[in-house]
Amino acid sequence: MNRKMYIQSLVGHENGIQHVQINNNTGDIVTCSGHIIRVWTINGDLYLTKSACPSSESILSCIFYERKMTEWNNRDLIITGHRKGLVKFWLKQVEIDPKTGNHKWSLVLVHQLRHQNRVDTSLDDCDIIALTVSNSKKTLFTGNRQGQVYSFVLPDSSDTFHLLREDKFKECMTCRKVFSVLERKNNCRTCGGIYCSSCMSSLPLACPDKTAKFCRPCAEHLIPICNRI
Repeated sequence: MNRKMYIQSLVGHENGIQHVQINNNTGDIVTCSGHIIRVWTINGDLYLTKSACPSSESILSCIFYERKMTEWNNRDLIITGHRKGLVKFWLKQVEIDPKTGNHKWSLVLVHQLRHQNRVDTSLDDCDIIALTVSNSKKTLFTGNRQGQVYSFVLPDSSDTFHLLREDKFKECMTCRKVFSVLERKNNCRTCGGIYCSSCMSSLPLACPDKTAKFCRPCAEHLIPICNRI
């Protein structure tokens, strides 16, 4: 590509191509046409096709999550944005074809996120049209048609974009207990909220950063997710 020369065409799309992404680590290419994801090798060979949403809809945004080999899971992850505030996480893996018995590549839906207001738990149904990750690869930013940006973080994130300022809160966000010298403020690593010690979870979590603290609702969501991915 640095020579700016034509090399090869990626053909076979039923409709126009809305999104193209390249994995800088593996060279894989993802194209999104309508509701279909296609994954190509660096040489332009198609080896994976997947319907990511109903045929009446289209994939509105797409990115690779380029993991580092030292992270807790180094398998390829593709993230797609959809209508009504839905974000899907796809894991690329090898499975056995039940018809032929041969191994083949597949995309498995491993997780979904919705734009949700943490204050009143209401859902934001606005379409997800933009996705990007922070330089640390620990924070996912999603943008909707109304120009609103939400942030989602990994349990071991060191990013501070989402953390609420401690000087703005005098009481726990859950139980309303007033903070004092004996009752200190605790930031949840994932939602960024400020809580008292009683509202923080003590359950063990499979997270590389053993010093990370989580509120009870976040811990309840993270435990099955971390065990699955």
